[in-house]
Amino acid sequence: MTAGPRPGGARGIARLRAPLRDDAGLGLTEVAVAIIVLGIILVGLFPLVVDSLRLAARNAQVAEAGRIVSSQLDGAREEFRPPTVCAPEERAPIAGLPTGFVGFRTVVCAGMLATVTVEVALAADPDPDAAVATAATKVVTGQ
Repeated sequence: MTAGPRPGGARGIARLRAPLRDDAGLGLTEVAVAIIVLGIILVGLFPLVVDSLRLAARNAQVAEAGRIVSSQLDGAREEFRPPTVCAPEERAPIAGLPTGFVGFRTVVCAGMLATVTVEVALAADPDPDAAVATAATKVVTGQ
């Protein structure tokens, strides 16, 4: 047997390869358009990401202020255990706070009861009276 010409010959092979040439995959234009569309979407989302990062930082500061207030109230409950004598009203800054926080503790005594209020604000806040966390407790002093 001799190898004879194949059916279709060279034209048959050309016909098989023709669809491959027509659909060669993604061209440079399609890739460039996809990158531009993706860039536009990401630029639109960027402010949301920045705002969420700021909010997360602020929430961390508020949580820390809440922990400070809680520990200060616990300390006041120990400090004013009976028998304790306290001034009628006293407002004092809280010492030893973490960097970036300022705080005040107000004690108001009336008879055997002392009301202790703790306020913690951010040192960088333009309004120093704007407390981030505030809480109060009443303690029996035994006076």
